Amino acid sequence: MNVWARWMAVARKRRRGGRESWGAKAFKKQSEEDGREGSRFWLPPQKASLGREREVWLNDERAPLTAATRGTIACGPRLKPDFPIERTVIYFDTIRIYGWPSRGGIIVLTDANRVDFDYLGWDILDPPLKRDRNQEAEDEVCKKLLLLGATWYDSKSRFKLLAAAADNSRSARAKFYDDEVPAATKTESLYVKVGWPSTGGLWVLEFSDWRFEEVVDDDVEWEGNEHGHESGLVVLAKDMDERCDILERLGGKFYAKLEDYDGSGCLKTWEKKTTGEAGPLVITSYVEW
Repeated sequence: MNVWARWMAVARKRRRGGRESWGAKAFKKQSEEDGREGSRFWLPPQKASLGREREVWLNDERAPLTAATRGTIACGPRLKPDFPIERTVIYFDTIRIYGWPSRGGIIVLTDANRVDFDYLGWDILDPPLKRDRNQEAEDEVCKKLLLLGATWYDSKSRFKLLAAAADNSRSARAKFYDDEVPAATKTESLYVKVGWPSTGGLWVLEFSDWRFEEVVDDDVEWEGNEHGHESGLVVLAKDMDERCDILERLGGKFYAKLEDYDGSGCLKTWEKKTTGEAGPLVITSYVEW
């Protein structure tokens, strides 16, 4: 008799005012043979939370079920821990690429597209899903991501908080409103896209992202862009040269060489960045599942 049938048998007994059905008797007998406690009645075990990290199964008397008393309980698939080894993360409407620099923090390229993958030398149909085990090789990927306009955050938790605020999460925004966390900095609140034309130099489209307007530091000078609402055109470029044409059309700025860049993005931060934007740079290392 399966668990559901046993439970229904006990329920029928209770409805009849205590008269035991054949199924209830059978369950009692089986319970005694199995050495289980509390064979008077049986209810499906319930799950109770003991904090954020721990849960325990309880019986009908709200007492923890031990290995001897709970029998076999079907469980769902185990979730993998959130270790810092992601590289390419594909969502319903966007793609993010993560870099894990040896100096600490996390480098994130949001809204990555085919042009970015070509620049990185990756196959769009088989992108790397995990970071490199070798930290030197990982640092090289980080440098390339910065040259594409990626942002260097203090930690993954800081990035996730800012991303949630950008998605208009009430709980995330409340932390900024109540001063529970440092306000977004100018660098953290920028939209940055970079193009490297075949003729040399680079094009940079950079402006303040309106989604951070209410959580950015009061001292930050807001940089608008009259074509900012058309920035979605960048993802339509079929190659890097076409991306540069789009960036120019949207008001991007041309630089003859990287050293001439004078914006507030992270393009030139690899050589000089030693501290975080709002806190320390959290160092992470490769951990396999």
